[in-house]
Amino acid sequence: MPTARAEPSRTSSWILVLLGLLAVAAGVPAAAVQVQDIARLRGAEGMPLLGVGLVVGLNGTGDKKLGPAHRMLKQMVAQLADDTAVLDDFDGTKSIALVHVHGRLPETGSAGGDLLDCYVDVAGTATSLVGGRLLVTPMKGPVAGDGGSGGGIFAFASGSLVVEDPEMPASARVGDGLHVVRDLTPAVLSADGTMELLLHEANASWPVAKNVAALVNGLGPLGQDLEIARAVSPQRVVVALPPGEAARPAAFIARVLESYLDPTQVTSGARVMINERARVIVVDHDVQFTPTVITVKGMTISRLVPPPDPLLAEPVIDRDNFIAMDPGRRADGARLQDLVDAFNTLDVPFEDQANVIKTLHALGNLHATLEVHR
Repeated sequence: MPTARAEPSRTSSWILVLLGLLAVAAGVPAAAVQVQDIARLRGAEGMPLLGVGLVVGLNGTGDKKLGPAHRMLKQMVAQLADDTAVLDDFDGTKSIALVHVHGRLPETGSAGGDLLDCYVDVAGTATSLVGGRLLVTPMKGPVAGDGGSGGGIFAFASGSLVVEDPEMPASARVGDGLHVVRDLTPAVLSADGTMELLLHEANASWPVAKNVAALVNGLGPLGQDLEIARAVSPQRVVVALPPGEAARPAAFIARVLESYLDPTQVTSGARVMINERARVIVVDHDVQFTPTVITVKGMTISRLVPPPDPLLAEPVIDRDNFIAMDPGRRADGARLQDLVDAFNTLDVPFEDQANVIKTLHALGNLHATLEVHR
């Protein structure tokens, strides 16, 4: 799906990235799509981990008043060094901060000893985590402990903090700071020997689900139809292990995920995505809208009439208060790309571009699915 650059390079703060579909433009057939590119297995979602920890070593930017951070420090000191320590001993300490620690185990599972990144956010009154270090913090997940090793603790987090965005000093990353201590294998097969393919949101539709089910049903010897897969919703395809595969399910699951679909069987409609934080708008190449008169804060298009002539001291400037959005008079409507090109000509700010597109969608004039990410 191509994207459109919202503003020219001279206004680099307003950026819409343009990615051309070179294969389509050159008339080269697009590459086939694997099932694993458009769907995932239920049970292979990964696992979020959460902990509450203590950051030390801050240069006066930590929690200002006696509170949870100081009580946690007092307990550590009492357990590890001085059992006579009391809370008042830490009054005035501003080098520590109470923090939320979060990470995620991958979809493929994890094994004891794996090292992953984790992230830290201020939970109290600290203003900056620059220069801090996270003390060892137990990390738990939504899965209850089974009484075995770890007792519900899947990892421990610790290490030096890296503040990645100077404008957000209360958030930081700890590279390889999550030390996994328990194995976690995704449970993708149910007790009755079935698994579910869940189509990604961008691909979920009845036609795509039907096509995936038909593909899986054709994976038998010599392309025989196995009748093992069925679409039960626009997002879900239920697949039963075929006879003889129960002893080696991994090989069959891999064969399903690595199977190829023709790209024409994956199309799920035109889409527009607005990422407000990254200031990016992604426009599907076939997005259209009903031709509409659009005014953006009174901006106009200016053009020189005639074209600039070095012999003329002051060329005549002709101004238009509107632009034709459907110059080709297409019966099926104007392309959103035409509108973006008009925005580029006018140097329209990102926020105004996004508001116009959202308004078109709200009025029912944008013929596409709109996704807004904040």
